[in-house]
Amino acid sequence: MELPSSSSDITREHEHYLRHILFLEQATSIVLKAIIKREKKKCGKDIGILLNEPRYTFKTHYKTEYLQLFQEDVNDDIDTWDTLQLCAVLLALFKSDLTGPEVKAIQCIYDQRKDIERFVECASLTYNTYKEKQHLLIEHLHGLMKLIDVKSDYNCTRMMVSFKTKSLQLSETQIGKLTQTNDFKTHLKIAKEVFVSENDMIVEDNDRRGEINGTYSCFVLFLFDLSVIIRIRT
Repeated sequence: MELPSSSSDITREHEHYLRHILFLEQATSIVLKAIIKREKKKCGKDIGILLNEPRYTFKTHYKTEYLQLFQEDVNDDIDTWDTLQLCAVLLALFKSDLTGPEVKAIQCIYDQRKDIERFVECASLTYNTYKEKQHLLIEHLHGLMKLIDVKSDYNCTRMMVSFKTKSLQLSETQIGKLTQTNDFKTHLKIAKEVFVSENDMIVEDNDRRGEINGTYSCFVLFLFDLSVIIRIRT
């Protein structure tokens, strides 16, 4: 017979959910943007021009993202795109130029972001679900991070470590806000508020802390289920 969940278990499941959605929207976006900028540089075209070329692909395979990117005018401001839009652009525009592992990793991120909609109503993830999702996500993201610029790698890694390891205390008021709405953007806003107030390791894309004489020297931590791998990048 399964015992009912305690209030502390339920709170932890809300915390797992918040950590995961922050990972999906904050950490992965740094890597996805870096890859888009890399590919855009290789082809030598502005992103607005590139977006106008494969409209049929967007409309057919990424209808929601298509409607978001192509409204009255094309939205070519990459900093306003969410994870779904970033993945859709990469898969629609640059799939043939990416390696197999890169495509698989980007598809994994896209699928996980889509799948999180199943958990929006309860705004929670069990420990086993959270652990499974994070393990797969980190494994794929780790492969992508080897191929981007040092600064993006550095910023993403700090977020990854931060979201996974920092303590988090949710108040009853915050839990109430989470459970009173099924809106993902509202949940993400709450997650950012909690971690920004509690966490000094979150960095923005333009954060230059840790930069010394134009170069980065940092210890990069990758957390897996049974081990911690330390890479030193100088």
